[in-house]
Amino acid sequence: MNAKVWMVLALIAAPVFAQVPAPPNSLHIVGTPAVWISPRSGGAYAADFFNLFNAAGQWPMVKANATALEVSIQFATTGATDAQFTAMLTALAGDHIGLGVDFLPLSGVNGCGMNVEGYAAPAQVPWLVARLKRLGAVPLYFGMDEPLWYGHIYTGASACQATTSTLIADIASKVADIRSVFPAAAIGETEPLGAVMALDPVDRTLPNFTAWLDAFKSATGTPLAYFRLDMDWTAAWQPFLAPVAQLLKSRGIQFQVIYDGQGNAASAAVWAAQVLANARAVEAIAAPDVAMFQSWSAYPTLAEPETNATTFTGIVKNYLATRAH
Repeated sequence: MNAKVWMVLALIAAPVFAQVPAPPNSLHIVGTPAVWISPRSGGAYAADFFNLFNAAGQWPMVKANATALEVSIQFATTGATDAQFTAMLTALAGDHIGLGVDFLPLSGVNGCGMNVEGYAAPAQVPWLVARLKRLGAVPLYFGMDEPLWYGHIYTGASACQATTSTLIADIASKVADIRSVFPAAAIGETEPLGAVMALDPVDRTLPNFTAWLDAFKSATGTPLAYFRLDMDWTAAWQPFLAPVAQLLKSRGIQFQVIYDGQGNAASAAVWAAQVLANARAVEAIAAPDVAMFQSWSAYPTLAEPETNATTFTGIVKNYLATRAH
């Protein structure tokens, strides 16, 4: 994923829009796997991202099957104007698609975390939830951006390498900020599978990963709503997939996998083929509760139409068609 920029956000005065109805705040899944989507919505948008929310949007099959659309932290804070955000909320509510919001759950101390993914100034989460409330948004969920990997395991520039107990305390404060505005907010977590592998490289009962999940529940009062794997498709991920899925099921936590392509894709067509191949490989071992189609790379360049197999919604449509058979 793209590194997030350390920033203190100023609350900019803007007109208040009418309250926008939202789908029920529930992560209940009917069928396996459910489909969630997250086209590029931060940094470099999909060229036609906002067309998804126009009346002429060309993704009827995907729209009828997707139950959530997630936006990046950049979109939610500074990337979208109030008018653009409200238009999106209105369209999603009309199509009964829940809103997911990425957030940065760590702050760091004494300069660590500067320009490291997952970290932001402490003021960011309160600003974010205030903006969402002002615009009438009721997110289906808030998703943490890789706190275990970037807070504990990452060794690059400005790495904090904090203890897991320190990270959980930091996370719990951000969850409290969210729930002060959205008391019933569902909180999920995305991590590279490598984070789980680093905690428990040998023991497939995953005791240290279990302790992480239990610590979140103890600190926040509720278990994670979901745990989502961001895959390195070139790594030896297969032996870990089923143990992770089984552990999450035992804890009542949704198991999600990001379906995307690889960094070596030379074209949108190659990236699209990689996505579908990766999805088949995962589901041959352990089908997730949620298939999250997501891109933050150069491909696909377009979000629609779904009749084009190399657009974002075209890839999702092909997955749905294949699964139907």
